Amino acid sequence: MSPALQAVVVAAVVGVSALSLLRALAPRATWQAQARLSYWLERPTRPAGLRRFGAWLRPSLAVTASACGTGCSTCKACK
Repeated sequence: MSPALQAVVVAAVVGVSALSLLRALAPRATWQAQARLSYWLERPTRPAGLRRFGAWLRPSLAVTASACGTGCSTCKACK
């Protein structure tokens, strides 16, 4: 395997790991960042492909503890 390809693979693994860690430790901040990026991509002036990607990227609405029914132990969305 070439050194450049190895660097790309390692960077991808580190990036996915960092994103996973951020989602676990700071769910609200990652949700807000994902929402901002989604709405930025969905602007009417953007090309259709970017608008579709922004719509796909749009996070679901936050779930509250009362809507969950069981509290934070199962859905972990009310942190």
